[in-house]
Amino acid sequence: MKHYFTKDGKNLIPVDDFAITLGAVDPHTGRKRPDIFTLKTTRALDTAGGFIVMREDTMMYDCEANSTSAAGSPPIVTFVGLIEKSLMAPDRAKALAAIAAAEGKGKDPK
Repeated sequence: MKHYFTKDGKNLIPVDDFAITLGAVDPHTGRKRPDIFTLKTTRALDTAGGFIVMREDTMMYDCEANSTSAAGSPPIVTFVGLIEKSLMAPDRAKALAAIAAAEGKGKDPK
């Protein structure tokens, strides 16, 4: 499944890899731990202040990166952090148009 980085929900940037580790229940406190994401990309991304990752089916994840590392040539940047919340895009048609534009298959949804 393809994933896209965005700050505003309109201008989408394809990412190389996005994975989620679901938070388990802490055996000592009984509380659910937060879901963790790992995002890998060769593109420069502005992750300050949080960002959204949108799946090609318009599921959106509000993310907050906690750590960043880079390795290789060209550098592959890895962001790791917490998923604050997840939801389906409120306007599916606009989200699909933004995805099509990111893939070069449609008009810019602005």
